[in-house]
Amino acid sequence: MTISNERIEVEQERLMLAYEQFASRMKLKLLEKLAEGWSGWDNVNAFADSTLEARLKGAVRLKKWVNVANFAMFMWDREWRRDHANKP
Repeated sequence: MTISNERIEVEQERLMLAYEQFASRMKLKLLEKLAEGWSGWDNVNAFADSTLEARLKGAVRLKKWVNVANFAMFMWDREWRRDHANKP
């Protein structure tokens, strides 16, 4: 299936708008939680990976998609830092 350049441009605009709106909601939620005193997302001694994973799964069950995305970002960041910790 071939998509016209015009269709690609329209789709790209819609995707980027959705992405920006969603990312803004993620940032807002993170700042709200920080203001409430929540921290330690990047500290495995404060929150084990299993704790973050359980919270992510709970957010999925509740269909709290912004929370799902934020917990996924926390997990991704931890994994990325572990994978790159000993690389020059």
